[in-house]
Amino acid sequence: LKSPLQAAAARHRTTRCRQALVTASRMAAAAQQQDFVARVVGAASQGAVGAFVAATLSAVTEPIVNNVLVNRVPLAQAIRELDGAKVKAFLQTTLSTNFIKF
Repeated sequence: LKSPLQAAAARHRTTRCRQALVTASRMAAAAQQQDFVARVVGAASQGAVGAFVAATLSAVTEPIVNNVLVNRVPLAQAIRELDGAKVKAFLQTTLSTNFIKF
């Protein structure tokens, strides 16, 4: 038989163990939530970088291709006729379109 003091000490240890388990499970849940958020943010940033790269490539190459196909000029001439202002204006369009896609 246990004395009342021993019984109280045992209940106290049991309560501390339960509290530790609850705290550990809460910490694990928080860690899983942070891991999920980190994955979502990582995927979003990768998509944004991909959209920017694709938009930049499109803004430079599409005016050249259009000039070659529509005006029937040689590739070297189409590259020489490439205008930075046109590329910048077209980049704004391709950026918004690519951010929607990615």
